[in-house]
Amino acid sequence: IWQEDHPVRACSAALEMMEKLKDLQTGWKERGIPKIDIGIGISTGKLTVGNMGSTTRFDYTVMGDSVNLGSRLEGLNKEYGTHVIVPKYTHEDVKDRFIMRQLDLIRVKGKMVPIHIYELMGSADTGRLREAAGLSDAGFQAYLRKDWDKAESSFKKTLEILPNDGPATTFLKRIAALREQGVPADWDGVFVMTKK
Repeated sequence: IWQEDHPVRACSAALEMMEKLKDLQTGWKERGIPKIDIGIGISTGKLTVGNMGSTTRFDYTVMGDSVNLGSRLEGLNKEYGTHVIVPKYTHEDVKDRFIMRQLDLIRVKGKMVPIHIYELMGSADTGRLREAAGLSDAGFQAYLRKDWDKAESSFKKTLEILPNDGPATTFLKRIAALREQGVPADWDGVFVMTKK
């Protein structure tokens, strides 16, 4: 059923899922059950929905580029130590309702045009979440300009607010590697995703 505000609903559902997961993790820890974590990829766009298959076997499902991208974004959470990733066009639909930060510029497997991706961080500024998002955004922009000193400074300040921040840690490692190995002549800042 079409919902006019489907991007907002999807992001709200993802954040609710993460809150419920925290509650479950607490209970599991008390019972000695190993921690289980999840990643969520949200991608809004055109798709085909309905019963797919033949008369002998079919499923009610969704198909399309948006579905495939959502799946790839879900897997990228492991790369950044995040939980919810959205592409730019979803970000544009919801940015005024949630705290988000630009995460990276990536090229997914099978596509030539790079896309901007964002982390959905929350719906309310708990503590200094918005400040951390701003510092991280500044670090990422400096990274794209190859201004390693400014990028490092911004990501280190992000870690002062969010001590175990996956994206800041990821970019500090990337910058260290680029400083050590040198920047390739054709470097454009795009992270190439090689796996699903």
